[in-house]
Amino acid sequence: MSANALDTIAYRIIDEYMSDAKHEVTLADGNRVCVNLRAEVAMTAEQLAELVQEYRNSEAPEEQIEAIAAQVNADTAFKPQKLADKKLLYIRKMMFWNGAETAHYNDLLTGLFSHSVYFYVTDDAKLADYEVLPRLLKAEVDEIDTEHHKMQMHLELDVNAGSDDEFLPITVKQMHFILFAADKDEQEIADTLLRKLLTKAAEDASTKIDKFEAKRLEDISVRGK
Repeated sequence: MSANALDTIAYRIIDEYMSDAKHEVTLADGNRVCVNLRAEVAMTAEQLAELVQEYRNSEAPEEQIEAIAAQVNADTAFKPQKLADKKLLYIRKMMFWNGAETAHYNDLLTGLFSHSVYFYVTDDAKLADYEVLPRLLKAEVDEIDTEHHKMQMHLELDVNAGSDDEFLPITVKQMHFILFAADKDEQEIADTLLRKLLTKAAEDASTKIDKFEAKRLEDISVRGK
């Protein structure tokens, strides 16, 4: 499994199955903090096996092989030959767990989705072939001690294609937590972490859309011969 898959599994275990956590700060200076953490993991062998299998199915054994395969696919993929072959993608406002919305990150996402040769980003939802919905499902800050806090976020980015029965909806998940000094600007740290998660999620989703559109054009080409 790739390092990314193992990291995600670790975050899921910490976030969903860890209990009775005890900690102590063993070292703290201007640049780092070391925390000794002891906790129980309350999960069955079956739950662990299911969690591993979920990510094993979506990850190649070696990251290097993944990168090479991705480059080969990009070089040999069918690409749009005319403007009409390119799709339109609409980015919705980010939705929070409490139902609130914000367009604060739309410019970031527009830039991240604007490099594809298979689609354009549009500001008209009625014209869009694809719709992207970013959702922040969790954002919590816990106090470790008087000097250190922990922030964790759980982000999902959904891609749908309306009435296109051939396209399977995409859901990209990103989870992460960081430690930071209690006197730091919490909003600034949250914004930086959220932008990092959105960037990873958008790059993954864009690649998956590209692969689907390349396969669609290839099928059209084969049927036309």
